[in-house]
This record gives sequence, structure tokens and C-alpha cells, in this order.
Amino acid sequence: MNTLKFLKLKYLIFAVMFFFASTASAVTVRVVEGGTVGLTDAGYFAGIVTLDIDGVQYPAMSTNSYYGANANPGWQTAYTPWEGVLYTQDDILAGASVIFASDKYSLASKFFLDGMLGYVTNDTLWAASYNEMVWNTLDEIGSLGYSNYSNEEYPEAGSGITLHDVYLSEIATGLDPNASYDFMGILQTPLWSMREFAILKEVPSIPIPAAMWLFGSGLIGLVGVARRRKEF
Repeated sequence: MNTLKFLKLKYLIFAVMFFFASTASAVTVRVVEGGTVGLTDAGYFAGIVTLDIDGVQYPAMSTNSYYGANANPGWQTAYTPWEGVLYTQDDILAGASVIFASDKYSLASKFFLDGMLGYVTNDTLWAASYNEMVWNTLDEIGSLGYSNYSNEEYPEAGSGITLHDVYLSEIATGLDPNASYDFMGILQTPLWSMREFAILKEVPSIPIPAAMWLFGSGLIGLVGVARRRKEF
């Protein structure tokens, strides 16, 4: 079975589970027009959208790579409201029916949070690249997954560096499968073949400004890659 067929089957199974297992309160959600930071050059949207959830706006990334990149690549311009269910980390640890296991959200949470720098700075390539990293980590596709945007040279053509290099470096270093992701909410809807989003509920409490921390996390990886390349 090829990767796309496997992902499609998995999401359909979870869609059925969602209908019969979800007991959380419904929320009303819509994509906020003009609140999108990402790219569509590869034939699908990757990046960050602003979601209005019961009147409060949050930055969010799609986690469902099959749906977002294949079944409906133009979803980010669908501004009609829909009903969904918002889960916390505690809900998921308690057995809420979501697409991925809790440890997968832990692994992907670093790329999700680092990717928010692109939302703050309106950096479309950064946001798109980190959304691909989230997809690849959640679906266990790794370096063979989505990299159309992250393989573009960053911050500009000719740099010899890509954000995919950063991703590979992070994977090689190792990620924490038990990392807290309580700053994220996992938003699901039974519509659209089980659409799922990770939303940024709050910036974790850290001793330096959040944007600087996010930038430093990615920048250190880029500098490390550049230094290694210069040595060869």
C-alpha cells in the first residue's frame, strides 16, 4: 500500500472514531481572511493560518498532511465556519480520539513552536517549511516526506543552506517523545475527511522574549549546518 493510500485510510478510520467517541463541547471555527502566512507554489498550501475559534483568534498549522496537501490543497481559503472539537494535552493523555499518539505531538511540538516565528515575522518560507516538518514528524515520514518548501535555500537563493538541513539536524540530535505540548491545542472536525489543526494557545513561559527564543532555535541549526559545509 502506498503512502497516500495508507494516510487516507488512517484518517477515514479516525473520522469514524471521532463521530462516536467525542464527548467534548463543540466550538465554531473559521479561517480568518488575511491571516495566512505560507506558500502554495508546490501545488498545496503549507504554513500558518489564523483561526477564529468561538470569537478568539489563534495561529494554527494543519497536522493532517494527506488532506492538506492532497485531498484539498486550497483549504486555507475556505472561510465558511464549521464545527469542531478542541482538545488539550491532558485530554489526549486521558484517551481522547485524535489522529496521532501523544508522543507524536510531543515530537512535533518543537517544529510547531519554532515555526511560529514565521507567523510573527510574516516569513512565508519559514512558516511553510516548518509546517512540512510537523507533517513529516507526525506521520513518521521523516526526510523522505514533504520538503518542497524546506528544500529551498534560506534565507535567500545562493545561501547554500535550507531549512530541511535544520530538520535533519534536529532529527539526528534527537527529539523528546515526552516533551510537554500543553501550549498547543488539537482542533478536530468530522468534516473535510477529518481535518485537524494544532493551535498555539499560549507561548510557553521562558526567560527571554518568545520571538528571540524561536529565532535562536532555528538560527543555531542554520549556523551549524553552514559551518559543517565550510569544513568540506
